[in-house]
Amino acid sequence: MPFLRCTAVVFAAAAVSGGACAQSRPAPPGVSAETTVAIADSPFRIVTHTSGQGSAHRSPRPGTRRAPAALPAPADRRTPLVVINVHDDENTSMEAALIALARVPARITEVKHTGARNLSIRRGAETFTVDPNRIFTDAGAALSLTRLSRMDTAMLRDVRAFADTLLVLAGAADATTIVTLHNNTDANYSARSYLPGAEYAADAAAVHLTPGSDPDDFFFVTDRLLYDALVAERFNVVLQHPETVTDDGSLSVLAARRGQRYANVEAQHGHTEVQRRMIEALVRVLNAQR
Repeated sequence: MPFLRCTAVVFAAAAVSGGACAQSRPAPPGVSAETTVAIADSPFRIVTHTSGQGSAHRSPRPGTRRAPAALPAPADRRTPLVVINVHDDENTSMEAALIALARVPARITEVKHTGARNLSIRRGAETFTVDPNRIFTDAGAALSLTRLSRMDTAMLRDVRAFADTLLVLAGAADATTIVTLHNNTDANYSARSYLPGAEYAADAAAVHLTPGSDPDDFFFVTDRLLYDALVAERFNVVLQHPETVTDDGSLSVLAARRGQRYANVEAQHGHTEVQRRMIEALVRVLNAQR
């Protein structure tokens, strides 16, 4: 029995015959594609939203703003922007992205399960827990399993296979730039966490804090040119250190190793409008650097 199974693909809520993950067809613009991937005895849904034709498939909540018609799209419309959300409890980021990218060619992928941050994986009578943002390297996935449940070689293999499948479905395997979406809680984790003497200081090569801004709302990037451009846009920005960054299994670590440009759009829960503006600014910067 295979340790990783893809059981179905759904377009626009209508089921079609399933197949291997790598054979999942891209969804038409404005339509959701859903693939169920099982790790051991636990199914997880990987949902991909395709945008770029001026209509978002998910309606924003009352009071939120839609993307302006003048929002620039990537110069090469054949290459959608790859956007990934892995934490099922960080819904502000998804709401902001679906509004901001409604008219931008983008492939927005999210992991759906119980609405919790971490993945809970059943295998027989035992349950394993892993942070889905800590599974993109062997060392990071092993550390996450150890911290949240226990290290198990077979489970490590399965979790790493899930991470690879997620990247394929998201279109991230060969993407030049990968964008991730995250939310945090007030005064818990922020751009200040990377300042000298702070918890993650070794992970940062540079930190910029814009006076008067909320440090909970910031970009975390792996590229100096992208860092400088976002600083010029007057946002809080952290630049990942290429040598001393901790291998915690984050997608930023893997992207840097592969030579892919990476940007995390991080904002406090509930800061939908701020995160929307951040995503729009990122699109402008990426367009200018093409």
